[in-house]
Amino acid sequence: MQITINQNYHNSRVDRFIREHFNIPQNLVARLIREKKIKVNRKKIEISSHLADGDVVSIYYFLENTNTNEVHINENLVEKFKTWILHEDDDLLVINKPNGVSSQGGVVSGLCVDVLAKAYFSEARITHRLDRETSGIMILAKNKFTAREITGLFANGEVLKKYYAVVSGNAVTQKTIITDIQKDTKAQKMFVTNGNSCITHYKTIARNEQYSLLEITPETGKMHQIRVHLASVNLPIVGDEKYGGDLHERMFLHAFSISFYGKTFVSPIPKEFTNLGFTI
Repeated sequence: MQITINQNYHNSRVDRFIREHFNIPQNLVARLIREKKIKVNRKKIEISSHLADGDVVSIYYFLENTNTNEVHINENLVEKFKTWILHEDDDLLVINKPNGVSSQGGVVSGLCVDVLAKAYFSEARITHRLDRETSGIMILAKNKFTAREITGLFANGEVLKKYYAVVSGNAVTQKTIITDIQKDTKAQKMFVTNGNSCITHYKTIARNEQYSLLEITPETGKMHQIRVHLASVNLPIVGDEKYGGDLHERMFLHAFSISFYGKTFVSPIPKEFTNLGFTI
């Protein structure tokens, strides 16, 4: 959602504007600003920032929260979820998740695939997760049996996943990155260590003066694996500020396809990739 500020709100504090405009509590506004779900002119802001006439406020939060103990799903959001569906049968829902949408998390994470999927189909279950900043293909099960089956395939490395990423720098033609990955709890981020438990393959499919477009095939699925692996070889993903990427409108990591049991599901490439000069 985007709101263009007019003269009536010139010089208003951004937190006060959001709180009064949407009738939500201050603690929620503060968290959304802290988690960069509210930006002004596509830039991160402080809670005390002031607005000016003509500013564009972007809000990446779609659940209506009028009570801190409840989550109210706007029916329009269920209709929006339906537009994400790429394939549906008796057992599966395959969706194209937009960036800025959490896989799980409810109120804590704002708009959440798990919550909206259950609002659409009560027995829906996610079988794997994508980072909130990552767009692309997600597989949801419509019953317990299918959920166990697909989750097992992911756990056993029997699912082929392909991603596209735009990175800063001139990437080599192809490379395999093999490390261990650990979590820095204090910094809330991952880092590479010596070892061979996490494997990521990439090949460069296009370059321009600033960026390289990579096709990525991870063998394993550690949290933030692609992001931290690419950053470790000085190829941070554009928009991935956590791992050294340039500030941008979004993180340029997209889960393009998933294959299992001889079936391949593909999600369309976001238009933002074209805006950076790449056509896939």
